[in-house]
Amino acid sequence: MMKLIKYVPNFVDDESREYDITSKEELLNNEWVQRVSKSVGDDIFYRLSISKKGEFDILMVEYNDGYLWYVVAFLSGDRANILKDFPSWKPRYKSGNKEVKLFKDTFGMWRPKRDENGSLEFM
Repeated sequence: MMKLIKYVPNFVDDESREYDITSKEELLNNEWVQRVSKSVGDDIFYRLSISKKGEFDILMVEYNDGYLWYVVAFLSGDRANILKDFPSWKPRYKSGNKEVKLFKDTFGMWRPKRDENGSLEFM
């Protein structure tokens, strides 16, 4: 069984933060996952993806072809079979209409790549 821990700020009064999940279908039909898996205003839903971080996996929601993204939940427990078909999350960044190259710094954080003059490098 996998545990889904809903990611919401602490100042939000929300009693239902944790859910036990037993299948991919149950995950996709969870009320919290359903709520964030919709287009909102100008932001078009793209996909759900997984970011792997130590003992937890992080469920991400991506909008606008992956250029806008948010953390949805932390996932723990027996989750390999439930998550096996989800794509891996990788950050994407645009400046204007051009995609910017990214790199992982020494702390494991994704950063925009810059040339020797400090200008953004594009794909």
